[in-house]
Amino acid sequence: MEQLKRLIERPLLAGFVSAIMVITYCGVIVMFFYLAGEVFPTTEENFFLMAFMLVLFVLSAAVCGILVFGVPIFYLIQKEIRKSGLYMASNLITFVLFLVIVANAILLNQMLK
Repeated sequence: MEQLKRLIERPLLAGFVSAIMVITYCGVIVMFFYLAGEVFPTTEENFFLMAFMLVLFVLSAAVCGILVFGVPIFYLIQKEIRKSGLYMASNLITFVLFLVIVANAILLNQMLK
Protein backbone atom coordinates (compact mmCIF):
# COMPACT_ATOMS: atom_id res chain seq x y z
CA MET A 1 0.00 0.00 0.00
CA GLU A 2 2.89 2.33 0.75
CA GLN A 3 4.29 1.79 -2.76
CA LEU A 4 0.94 2.75 -4.27
CA LYS A 5 0.89 5.97 -2.24
CA ARG A 6 4.44 6.80 -3.39
CA LEU A 7 3.45 6.09 -7.01
CA ILE A 8 0.40 8.35 -6.80
CA GLU A 9 2.56 11.17 -5.44
CA ARG A 10 4.54 11.10 -8.73
CA PRO A 11 1.87 12.06 -11.28
CA LEU A 12 3.99 11.63 -14.42
CA LEU A 13 5.00 8.08 -13.51
CA ALA A 14 1.51 7.24 -12.21
CA GLY A 15 -0.06 8.44 -15.46
CA PHE A 16 2.38 6.37 -17.50
CA VAL A 17 1.70 3.24 -15.39
CA SER A 18 -2.05 3.80 -15.62
CA ALA A 19 -1.89 4.13 -19.40
CA ILE A 20 0.18 0.95 -19.67
CA MET A 21 -2.42 -0.83 -17.54
CA VAL A 22 -5.23 0.37 -19.85
CA ILE A 23 -3.27 -0.70 -22.95
CA THR A 24 -2.62 -4.12 -21.38
CA TYR A 25 -6.28 -4.50 -20.40
CA CYS A 26 -7.36 -3.62 -23.94
CA GLY A 27 -4.90 -6.20 -25.27
CA VAL A 28 -6.42 -8.88 -23.04
CA ILE A 29 -9.92 -7.99 -24.25
CA VAL A 30 -8.75 -8.11 -27.89
CA MET A 31 -7.26 -11.56 -27.29
CA PHE A 32 -10.56 -12.65 -25.75
CA PHE A 33 -12.50 -11.39 -28.80
CA TYR A 34 -10.03 -13.08 -31.12
CA LEU A 35 -10.33 -16.41 -29.33
CA ALA A 36 -14.12 -16.07 -28.97
CA GLY A 37 -14.37 -15.46 -32.72
CA GLU A 38 -12.73 -18.82 -33.33
CA VAL A 39 -14.99 -20.65 -30.88
CA PHE A 40 -18.37 -19.06 -31.68
CA PRO A 41 -19.59 -18.92 -35.27
CA THR A 42 -20.35 -15.38 -36.41
CA THR A 43 -23.33 -16.33 -38.55
CA GLU A 44 -25.36 -17.71 -35.65
CA GLU A 45 -27.26 -15.16 -33.59
CA ASN A 46 -26.80 -15.94 -29.92
CA PHE A 47 -28.68 -13.79 -27.38
CA PHE A 48 -26.47 -14.76 -24.46
CA LEU A 49 -23.27 -14.07 -26.38
CA MET A 50 -24.51 -10.61 -27.38
CA ALA A 51 -25.61 -9.88 -23.79
CA PHE A 52 -22.23 -11.06 -22.51
CA MET A 53 -20.39 -8.80 -24.96
CA LEU A 54 -22.50 -5.80 -23.95
CA VAL A 55 -21.84 -6.41 -20.24
CA LEU A 56 -18.14 -6.83 -21.02
CA PHE A 57 -18.22 -3.49 -22.86
CA VAL A 58 -19.79 -1.77 -19.82
CA LEU A 59 -17.25 -3.39 -17.49
CA SER A 60 -14.40 -2.31 -19.78
CA ALA A 61 -15.67 1.27 -19.85
CA ALA A 62 -15.82 1.29 -16.04
CA VAL A 63 -12.33 -0.18 -15.60
CA CYS A 64 -10.75 2.14 -18.16
CA GLY A 65 -12.64 5.12 -16.73
CA ILE A 66 -11.29 4.42 -13.26
CA LEU A 67 -7.75 3.90 -14.53
CA VAL A 68 -7.74 7.06 -16.65
CA PHE A 69 -9.86 9.46 -14.58
CA GLY A 70 -9.71 8.11 -11.00
CA VAL A 71 -6.47 9.69 -9.82
CA PRO A 72 -6.99 13.05 -11.60
CA ILE A 73 -10.39 13.38 -9.95
CA PHE A 74 -8.78 12.54 -6.61
CA TYR A 75 -6.20 15.30 -7.23
CA LEU A 76 -8.94 17.76 -8.17
CA ILE A 77 -10.85 16.97 -4.99
CA GLN A 78 -7.64 17.64 -3.06
CA LYS A 79 -7.33 20.95 -5.01
CA GLU A 80 -4.03 19.85 -6.58
CA ILE A 81 -4.78 20.98 -10.12
CA ARG A 82 -1.16 20.82 -11.29
CA LYS A 83 -0.81 17.15 -10.30
CA SER A 84 -4.13 16.34 -11.96
CA GLY A 85 -2.99 17.99 -15.19
CA LEU A 86 0.39 16.25 -15.11
CA TYR A 87 -1.30 12.88 -14.59
CA MET A 88 -3.71 13.40 -17.49
CA ALA A 89 -0.94 14.74 -19.73
CA SER A 90 1.22 11.72 -18.96
CA ASN A 91 -1.72 9.42 -19.64
CA LEU A 92 -2.57 11.04 -22.96
CA ILE A 93 1.05 11.27 -24.12
CA THR A 94 1.52 7.57 -23.39
CA PHE A 95 -1.62 6.71 -25.37
CA VAL A 96 -0.52 8.87 -28.31
CA LEU A 97 2.97 7.32 -28.32
CA PHE A 98 1.43 3.85 -28.24
CA LEU A 99 -0.86 4.71 -31.16
CA VAL A 100 2.04 6.16 -33.16
CA ILE A 101 4.17 3.06 -32.55
CA VAL A 102 1.34 0.66 -33.45
CA ALA A 103 0.37 2.69 -36.53
CA ASN A 104 3.97 2.66 -37.73
CA ALA A 105 4.21 -1.08 -37.12
CA ILE A 106 1.01 -1.64 -39.12
CA LEU A 107 2.25 0.55 -41.99
CA LEU A 108 5.65 -1.18 -42.00
CA ASN A 109 3.91 -4.57 -42.06
CA GLN A 110 1.77 -3.47 -45.01
CA MET A 111 4.81 -2.17 -46.90
CA LEU A 112 6.71 -5.44 -46.40
CA LYS A 113 3.90 -7.55 -47.86
